[in-house]
Amino acid sequence: MRLVELCKGSEWKKAVDDLYAKDIVSVEPREMAGLPAEMRGIDQVRGK
Repeated sequence: MRLVELCKGSEWKKAVDDLYAKDIVSVEPREMAGLPAEMRGIDQVRGK
């Protein structure tokens, strides 16, 4: 429920900081706008 609360309040960055693991892996179906399909680590995901 915390994620929903933060997103409803437009607190996307706080949601990432508070709830995502430092070693998160984000996987998209394909590369988009110069971004790789797979990103590893919280810093890369923050930069999406």
